[in-house]
Amino acid sequence: VMELVEGEDLSERIKRGPIPIDEAIPIALQIAEALEAAHEAGIVHRDLKPANIKITENGTVKVLDFGLAKAWESEGGDSSISMSPTMTRHATVEGLILGTAAYMSPEQARGKRVDRRADVWSFGVVVWEMLTGRKLFEGDTVSDVLAAVLRAEIPWDELPRSTPAAVERLLRRCLARDPERRLRDMGDAGLDLREPSEPQRLAGGHTGSSIRPALLWIAAIAGPITGLAVLAAAFSGWLGESKAAPPQRTVSNLSAPEGYSFDLNIGPPVISNDGRQVAFPAREPDGPSYVFVRSLDNADARRLDDTRGGGMPFWSPDGRSLGFFADGKLKKIGLEDARAEVLADAPQPLGASWADDDRIIFVGDYNSPPRLIAADGGDVRQLPVPIPGLLSTWYAWPRIIPGGMHYLFVLQDLGGARSGTYAAALTDDPQPVLLTRTMSRVELVDPGWLLFWEEGSLKAFPFDRERFEIGSESVNLADVGWSSYSFSGRFAVSPSGILVYQRGTGQFGDTEIVTVDRTGRQLSLLGPLAEYYSPAVSHDGRRVAVDITDIQKTQGDVWVFDLERGTRTRLASGPIDESRPVWHPDDSEVFFRRVPDIYVRDVEGARPERAVTSNDLNSEPDDIHPNGRFLLYSLESGNDVDLWVLELESGEERPWLDEPYAERDGQFSPDGQWVAYGSEESGPSEIHVRSFPGGEERFVVSGGGGRTPIWSRDGSELFYYSAGSEITAVPVTWTDGRPVFGRPASLFRVILRSGDHSFDVFPDGERFLLNRIVTDSDERSLVLVQGWQRELESR
Repeated sequence: VMELVEGEDLSERIKRGPIPIDEAIPIALQIAEALEAAHEAGIVHRDLKPANIKITENGTVKVLDFGLAKAWESEGGDSSISMSPTMTRHATVEGLILGTAAYMSPEQARGKRVDRRADVWSFGVVVWEMLTGRKLFEGDTVSDVLAAVLRAEIPWDELPRSTPAAVERLLRRCLARDPERRLRDMGDAGLDLREPSEPQRLAGGHTGSSIRPALLWIAAIAGPITGLAVLAAAFSGWLGESKAAPPQRTVSNLSAPEGYSFDLNIGPPVISNDGRQVAFPAREPDGPSYVFVRSLDNADARRLDDTRGGGMPFWSPDGRSLGFFADGKLKKIGLEDARAEVLADAPQPLGASWADDDRIIFVGDYNSPPRLIAADGGDVRQLPVPIPGLLSTWYAWPRIIPGGMHYLFVLQDLGGARSGTYAAALTDDPQPVLLTRTMSRVELVDPGWLLFWEEGSLKAFPFDRERFEIGSESVNLADVGWSSYSFSGRFAVSPSGILVYQRGTGQFGDTEIVTVDRTGRQLSLLGPLAEYYSPAVSHDGRRVAVDITDIQKTQGDVWVFDLERGTRTRLASGPIDESRPVWHPDDSEVFFRRVPDIYVRDVEGARPERAVTSNDLNSEPDDIHPNGRFLLYSLESGNDVDLWVLELESGEERPWLDEPYAERDGQFSPDGQWVAYGSEESGPSEIHVRSFPGGEERFVVSGGGGRTPIWSRDGSELFYYSAGSEITAVPVTWTDGRPVFGRPASLFRVILRSGDHSFDVFPDGERFLLNRIVTDSDERSLVLVQGWQRELESR
């Protein structure tokens, strides 16, 4: 009889990338304890590898599959090829053989007799792989892998910098090729693993010493062979039944509701102040997002049905209500009656928080500073611009500092000079103070710590609330490596000592430029992961212009990819950000934004670049008329965005669509007689079409939110990106030069870079160019850490 062990095996976890040290050490500890218990029962596993190690949902590690295990013989006896690993007929698949060979000890690979030190070697290989995310020994054939095991140099420099010295020392002792110089006892491994965070214990609060009698008892009754089948199950069972004191720091997984995935692109998880509940947005594969609430002492999550399309949740101080954004509104919902109530307009939200004095501070339009409203509703107070004179900015994630006199916020200066996280006064004279150049949602933790994401890690910095100063010495809480570009930071903390975060393997800001067909099936990948913006296909479909941003400089340059030759060339590079490339109809030039004006550059480099606009407002090119005479561009003025036209030959500029609400992303129809654009006339952006140049006739094309309209080259379709994250197509027929629009139809769902201009359409209308968010984070689980504040208390 064997226990049914649910969960993922360690090889599946490693496929998602390196395991952070704070999660890897508890896993390694439990593996070491299991091997120590087996060794004291006189049993060598002989086939330890990630595929034979399972991690249950509560973080318990189970060592399985003792199918090759053998009770070792006395130190005498003859070396024999029979002591090498058994390759059964069920293990003839190439990957299985290679997987086993990659973890063999050198003496095992040579067919020599093995003892417990073979498991010590395999343990070292497994832990190295956990920390680096890749196999230590690889090759095209079994022979190549075994040769690497016997002779390849071990690349110690590939271990993460965060690896404690004690762990590296342990690995060097485990991976000594001479068994006489190798660590002899897995119990000693446990001592080294506890050293980085003493007095660390296993996830179940149990130590290995109390388990060994049960394992020996099993071996005595069932015999050394049949008892192996239940060895790991007994070990794990004793762990789960432990009543010992809980560990100082425990790590476990929090799973998404059945049939749903976490949708943290639209807001991070949030924990109630008492640490008992976590709220998060999640969605079904093809459905809208909802806000869920889960009690941390209960596995079931509750969907709040009146939060359809909702995201960016935040808790009330008493934990009885939640705020969130949906349908272009700021809303709140009580957990008791679960009915949502509208508080204020928020067409382009980027975060909110609920202060102890029952005020809510929120960003309802990311181009404007935060606003204040009472939790019961009423008048909205617009806070003054904290840093006047910036041409184009994004605001995000405001939070009132306890005491109620100041607030924190994130600012992205699209000019690149003033981006960062700030503190400011809640008065008419904000007096902003730059805390850090890192743009990340921050969490305040008593006494005197500020948590935020920086360079792939979640860190805690000492914080002086009186002087608004951050200390230079940080405490690394988790290696996270989020891949999607978001100010939010996918983490949450509570004053009671609960930390939740989502892990990914990409770098901050990374997206990928891909081509797909009309079903969303990927056809090709353009270049490595990078921070891409606004990809644009040339009219002949042979080249792509794109903004690639250097996140360290907060500055983008325009590049051109040649799809036929597979090369790329930097087209525009200056002292400040260049972005939003737009092709001339004959593909000879590319127009782009260099704040605050629009420039144009000859693609072949025959002529120098030149400015085509000259004003003090932020201009962004949208499209060039098919006859090459007119440039259509968006002009930002305060909170308003209007569409302007520039006659390229004369240089005359004039407003084309000047309304009291935002209009942007204008696109000429193939015949040049119509313009599709995004309008916020009714709240969230919808797709409108107007006649050009007069604008007398108008159609509303979308009905559920849409942005970035793009005409097919023959005018038979109009594409846009819907509020449901779907590439949508609208059929168009023409009668006497006037368009007749059919019913919008979703082609496929994809998470694109936030903001506009994240996709384009090739001339054939069958292929799409996408600036796609890298979805290598685990959308099915969150990491839950208890007791993490102990690390701060020791500082």
